[in-house]
Amino acid sequence: MTVPRWDARDPGFETQFGALERRRLVEKVRIESAVSEILSAIEREGDRALLDAIQRFDGYRLEAGELWMAPEQVEASGKLDEEGRAALGVAAERIRAFHAERVPRSWTVERDGDRLGQLVHPLERAGLYVPAGSAPLA
Repeated sequence: MTVPRWDARDPGFETQFGALERRRLVEKVRIESAVSEILSAIEREGDRALLDAIQRFDGYRLEAGELWMAPEQVEASGKLDEEGRAALGVAAERIRAFHAERVPRSWTVERDGDRLGQLVHPLERAGLYVPAGSAPLA
């Protein structure tokens, strides 16, 4: 697959970019329509439609009982002793600290009169769809 290279100074740039933007808008409408159909089916048919969507898109079949936790399971999850809560607190802090070190940062260096570097701008939000994802949901 060849990735096209465009230069905004080229005479055909506006046409090429316009075609890309139109394609994006068509895809957006198509995706929103598909998502709307899935949500409508779930509203009408409940868990059955949800289970069907999971199988169709992820290739993994869940049973209805796997979509919820029994009240005793939910209740038991909050009954940690002080030592258990402290251990989870330490683990959570270590996980946060580890991942904080992995956050990309902007940087620059001056070399031979040139400035080199990387400018990082975090996204406000992002969406991700993985068709037929290989990770099971359970």
